[in-house]
Amino acid sequence: MPGMISANCRNLIFKTALLLAFCTAPYVQAQVTVTTSDGTSFTGALAEWNAKGLTLSLPSGEQTQLAADQLLSVQPQFATELDEPDTGRLELVDGTILPFTTYTVSDRQATVGTTLSDQPLSIPTSSIQRLQFAPLEEKVSQLWNDLADKQLTGDVLIVYKNKGASLDYLTGVLGDVSDEQLTFRWDNDEIPVKRSKVAAFSYFHSRQQEIPEPLCWAKLRTDARLPISSITYSQEELQLATSGGLKFQIPFAALDEVDYSFGKVVYLSDLQPV
Repeated sequence: MPGMISANCRNLIFKTALLLAFCTAPYVQAQVTVTTSDGTSFTGALAEWNAKGLTLSLPSGEQTQLAADQLLSVQPQFATELDEPDTGRLELVDGTILPFTTYTVSDRQATVGTTLSDQPLSIPTSSIQRLQFAPLEEKVSQLWNDLADKQLTGDVLIVYKNKGASLDYLTGVLGDVSDEQLTFRWDNDEIPVKRSKVAAFSYFHSRQQEIPEPLCWAKLRTDARLPISSITYSQEELQLATSGGLKFQIPFAALDEVDYSFGKVVYLSDLQPV
């Protein structure tokens, strides 16, 4: 239809924007500020980065090597702002948060189109926590908070009511999902539900998966959040692998911050008073 653009084209346009933003000022974009666990900060050009640590070229011309266990955060220094695409939000059981443009399910296997990958991702629904088709709204957020206090033992479907003025939810079993509708089994009846009426849903998991602790957490400029098990920097690109087994190759310009503080920082509010 005139005036419409496919999800694949949106992905390509957004990734092209990231690459152009990076290529217009490669030296500036490669600058990072690194904070170590003792509170020291270094700013310089990123020379090398992997699971063991990173190497910075300092303005003085010297190089400093920092091991991963010394790192607290890595903050890229960017001079450009990027417009975020209009996407939904997918959360996995390992804590991964992905913006997505397309989402379908067949036989408990989800096919997910995302701006972080040229090809759709294939993810079993057993690895998916919840999904929102629209950006996070206050009404949806409040309902998720309310449902967290309930002992629900089924998949949760959140639907719009009164022409989007309010929300309601059902518990049952989610089935296949297409571009037009999804199936939902409720009280032994299988109900087709139009996608346009669905605000969000979550999958029920009776058992907690054993997931290894990540090396660090990466926050991307698309608001994606990834628990990283391995990271490699090469030729202005990052190779990332998550704790749940997803792999991404992204331009360095997509990175917002990397947090190594897990297990290294304890907040006073979390301590037991003496």
